Amino acid sequence: MDNKKQIVKIFPDEMMSGTVTNQQELNESFLKYPNFSKTYIQTALYWKNTRKWYEDHWSKVFKYLDKNFLDRFKMEEEHYARAWEFHLASVLLDKGLELVP
Repeated sequence: MDNKKQIVKIFPDEMMSGTVTNQQELNESFLKYPNFSKTYIQTALYWKNTRKWYEDHWSKVFKYLDKNFLDRFKMEEEHYARAWEFHLASVLLDKGLELVP
């Protein structure tokens, strides 16, 4: 198995250019991205501090996550489980524990 995964952005550029400022715009974004988790969309477009946290940690943790992590992180039915996986890996790394890819 190749331990070098190519890093892709956790939130696509197309979403980043469309930051929302109110509930109506957020609801329109839910319609625009029907295949994505609503929480994923809110994080990408509305919760700026949470989005920044994910972006800051992404380059450190992506190699320790499942190979299909990002596809599943975007899914409504798996978003919370994958968010937990991401947070756990981030905390362990922040505490100085060594993870194996």
